[in-house]
Amino acid sequence: VLAEILGSGNNSLLYKNLIKPQKAVEARAQHACRELACEFTFYALPAPGSVKSLAETEALLRASLAEFEQRGVTDDDLLKIKAKLEADAVFGLQSVSGKVSQLAYNQTFFGEPDLTGAEIKRYSNVTKADVERVYRQYLQGKAAVVMSVVPKGQPQLVARADNFKPTAHQYQPSTTTAAELHLREAAMTFDRSKEPVAGANPAVTLPKTWQATLPNQIELLGSQDLETPTSTILLRIPAGRYHETTDKAGAIALLAAMLNESTQQRSSEQLSLALEKLGSTINFGSDDQYLTATVSCLTKHLQPTLDLLMEQLQQPAFLPADFARLQQQTLQSLQQAQKNPAELARIASRQLMYGQHIKAYAEMGSIPSVSQLTVKDLQALYQQLVKPARSQLLVSSDLSQQQLQPLLGKALANWQGEAPVLTPVIPAAVAKAGTIYLLDKPDAPQSEIRLLRRTMTQDLTGEYFRANLMNFAVGGNFNSRINLNLREDKGYTYGAGSSFTGDRFSGIFSAGAAVRADVTAAALQEFIKELKRYSTEGITADELAFMRSSINQADALKFETPQARLSFMATVLEFPNSGDFVKARNEVVTTIGAAELNALAARYMDPAQMSILVVGPAAKLQKELAALGLPVVPYQLK
Repeated sequence: VLAEILGSGNNSLLYKNLIKPQKAVEARAQHACRELACEFTFYALPAPGSVKSLAETEALLRASLAEFEQRGVTDDDLLKIKAKLEADAVFGLQSVSGKVSQLAYNQTFFGEPDLTGAEIKRYSNVTKADVERVYRQYLQGKAAVVMSVVPKGQPQLVARADNFKPTAHQYQPSTTTAAELHLREAAMTFDRSKEPVAGANPAVTLPKTWQATLPNQIELLGSQDLETPTSTILLRIPAGRYHETTDKAGAIALLAAMLNESTQQRSSEQLSLALEKLGSTINFGSDDQYLTATVSCLTKHLQPTLDLLMEQLQQPAFLPADFARLQQQTLQSLQQAQKNPAELARIASRQLMYGQHIKAYAEMGSIPSVSQLTVKDLQALYQQLVKPARSQLLVSSDLSQQQLQPLLGKALANWQGEAPVLTPVIPAAVAKAGTIYLLDKPDAPQSEIRLLRRTMTQDLTGEYFRANLMNFAVGGNFNSRINLNLREDKGYTYGAGSSFTGDRFSGIFSAGAAVRADVTAAALQEFIKELKRYSTEGITADELAFMRSSINQADALKFETPQARLSFMATVLEFPNSGDFVKARNEVVTTIGAAELNALAARYMDPAQMSILVVGPAAKLQKELAALGLPVVPYQLK
């Protein structure tokens, strides 16, 4: 509870003293417990240019502790934390995994499997005096390890000079015997030397749904779920990144972030407090096609949570201070991304596949585009695009349609309007097949490899779906050819794979991995070899059987949680004429033959039809990549 008060959410002391005044882009407190000990950790990442050294950041952290000593614990502190913990406990029981984890944990450590109710009660009994006591007992005036992480060659930025030197210790094997440890031997009830045989594929029960259209033209799709007394909502507004222009890339993501901030009625802190006291969450986000709002709450708090959702949606304040902070955080994230080879590879891959189209940019935009965005830009997008007509409202709740639909209709009744319809036009790829594009990341210990080509748009049971079935054997699972070769056999990487991804407007095939820089050319050669062999020889009988078994077995838990149901329901609305696509997909998996899969492999897996991207130390890689016999072109991010 103390960690939550100090460093969790917009009402914590660290947020108030470090993040809101833009002294830090991130700050948190955490209390982590393991079997033998617990530790309390404070973390802060200063905003660029906000402090001269980490000594100022440490001073702000310690000032926050001093403020807590003076202020103590408030009534709202306890209300919001207890509501959050109750909600977290209930949400944690929505999946089979969540249930079994709680049962096993409680049985293992306490000898009693069902302690969820007792755990909620334990936290509900925490008092102000309890929290203040543990602060005095464990934090106030106690010793701590203070670690400064600074750029290479800039030791003057540390909080204080080191007063500790790590020393090497010779490992001494323990002489303690098993008898002295009082080990409890588990009783074996089956032979662990024999692999269990999978039974028949379980019948998958699809969520039953109901559909309606609200008066303001919102498509409503609901499903009743009696597993837990919770409600989960996904609102999808057709106002995604496809509506951006390249000079204002990142505007939609920043607009979504602003909708999470102050409203005309409440500050960001007041809004967060109102949600926290309900144990509810509302989070706005975005993707290529949609601006989204995801809502989770205990059903007993659904009405006030909906009121807060509509307040955020209809009455954003667009305060300059909120915008300045979020813009700075976005720029900092973009700058950090340029240090990450995987992120560089992701951005470069998009640019090679989409040229100067908005889809070539990172979701957050670029440093030049975000730097020139203004509050007025976001307000203009909001006024133009954030309208209910053709939006989708997906709901999973323990309430019935008769209970839920009138509640939703009333909550959204005053939201009116229609945005212009946009049909994206996606240009052809700019990268040339059979060419290596080399993006320099000096001194990188690992290289990122990508083999890329544009492919088909998304479908549910057609060529896109079948191509991913075909890909399963070569790069779609741990036992795939690519991963077994590069990871298990050669030891070049921690993991390698491939996939087809796309939406209704475009699609990409990508194969790749992060590999040791010293084996970049060798690893790329193995990628080419495996893809070429698969495109010419096709799938084996064992691989086909394994694919069928793996995918059909995985369907058993695909629709169990509210979030999973919402994903299923979103697909129903995205492809309205798909019929019972789950049954149709299962039929495809069961009946698709090697001949069809091999034809798809021949069509899409030939590496000669792919463009190759390598992100790594160019000076070391240029010669060995050229030795592969393919043109090597230096590449820079646009």
